[in-house]
Amino acid sequence: MLTLSGVHLEANTAKDGGALAAVNTQLYAVRTSVVLNTSSNLTIHLEESETEFDNLLLYENQFVDSFSGLYAEGGSLTVTNATIAGNYVGIYTQETTVSVRNSILFDNEYALADDSNGPAVWDVMYNDVYGNVTNYYGLNDPTGLLGNLSEDPGFVSWTRNLSVGSDNLRLGPSSTLVDMGDPMVLDTDGSRSDIGAYGGPGGGW
Repeated sequence: MLTLSGVHLEANTAKDGGALAAVNTQLYAVRTSVVLNTSSNLTIHLEESETEFDNLLLYENQFVDSFSGLYAEGGSLTVTNATIAGNYVGIYTQETTVSVRNSILFDNEYALADDSNGPAVWDVMYNDVYGNVTNYYGLNDPTGLLGNLSEDPGFVSWTRNLSVGSDNLRLGPSSTLVDMGDPMVLDTDGSRSDIGAYGGPGGGW
């Protein structure tokens, strides 16, 4: 298994996977930030891989010909406590078993999208999907069920201007996403987890 911890991927350029690509790989990544990368075919490109992201920041990534965002084809994808904002697509999958929990998807063209030939296999719980052009494509909208919300996340600061210096994607003091994550997951202070990249047991970064 390949493990990434505390990795920051910024301003890279590649064809398939502007920041990260994996094929037939077991991958675990924690406290990973992926910003301002450019690709012709998705920012994170995964094929037939078993992948888990905890505490992922994925924002303001660009594309040339296709899309920016996280793409998985085949295998499985688990995303917990992520903040995904300002990409063309947040998470886009084909024929993949997907779990997304405790995550924010904000200001993307598409937040969660599936283009499988058969029924989508998604486990979507305790997320905030808000302010995207299309929140859900190819899967049912679970807003109001299983802890899923659609509310302004209340970041400290956010400006979609291709300058990460003006962005602080921590939750502000009045954010409604504080202590609204999965009650079985705790923050570093022992309280119920916040939704987003800075919540959960790995959120102290």
